[in-house]
Amino acid sequence: RVPHPSCFLPPPAGWCRADGVPLPTGLGVCTAVSFGVAGMYRIADGTEGGTFTCAVTGGSGGNAEHIAIELHRINGVNTAAPINATATASLLATALVPDPVSPSVTTTVTNCMVFSFLAHYHAALSQSHTAPSGMIERADFECAVTATILGSTSDTVVFAAAGATGTAVHDCTETVSTDAVMVRVAVAPGTQVLL
Repeated sequence: RVPHPSCFLPPPAGWCRADGVPLPTGLGVCTAVSFGVAGMYRIADGTEGGTFTCAVTGGSGGNAEHIAIELHRINGVNTAAPINATATASLLATALVPDPVSPSVTTTVTNCMVFSFLAHYHAALSQSHTAPSGMIERADFECAVTATILGSTSDTVVFAAAGATGTAVHDCTETVSTDAVMVRVAVAPGTQVLL
């Protein structure tokens, strides 16, 4: 997942977009810039190579950008239709919500693995995250550049039944609200065949 300041960067060659959302500009911590999250995926087939290049265009007047990337490998997915459901939300610091909430998704097949991803700017306040209830934390990242800290965290849970998953609250250690973008992606399971 790729938080980035002012535009959705295109997927690298061979990758597809799952979902993404920008944060509105002009309010909160991100007064001068916007940022967003893009979920991307690729079915591994042996041709993917060992590195991937994401081209960032636009940006804030040609200035250096803050970028964080999480890369997860998931086995046993439905390779024909890996993304079952997605949902996105954004939150401005002016809403005064210290613990951002990832939206619910409605799955249509059983045993989907659902990712909850949060990216946020929190000024110069360092913090860590606790996984939403019932979920497993997969990453907790913080990048400090001058007085602006970019944080991200992702968590997963498998839902045995199809249907609405309910929201996921990201428990942040700081008590100050932040500009945030949240993405939920449900990954459909595949069928394993024993030969």
